[in-house]
Amino acid sequence: MTEHVGIIGGGIVGLAIASAIAQRGAQVTVLEKETRVAAHQSGHNSGVLHAGLYYRAGSLKAQLCTRGRKMMAEYCQEHGLPYLEGGKVVVAKSSDELGALDQIHARAQANQVPGFAG
Repeated sequence: MTEHVGIIGGGIVGLAIASAIAQRGAQVTVLEKETRVAAHQSGHNSGVLHAGLYYRAGSLKAQLCTRGRKMMAEYCQEHGLPYLEGGKVVVAKSSDELGALDQIHARAQANQVPGFAG
């Protein structure tokens, strides 16, 4: 017998949960009050994945950034969707900020930020 699951909310969280449950073989119905999915916050994000520059090395946030970035690239490739790792430039505006820049550098290396040069 197939399991039936209802998800209330068609934002990024609701749709991600629905996808994960459907991949396990359940039949899923998503209920959304708006006329389209991602009508609120999910539809207004910048579309940029966090690389993990600012999170403590080894922290859960750093691990999830690395894992999520890889998963998104794989998903886009599997489904023929465009995916661009555009990069980011971080600079110190004064010599007072060089210490902070060194910390970002160390975190970026520890968190395996792709394409990092420094």
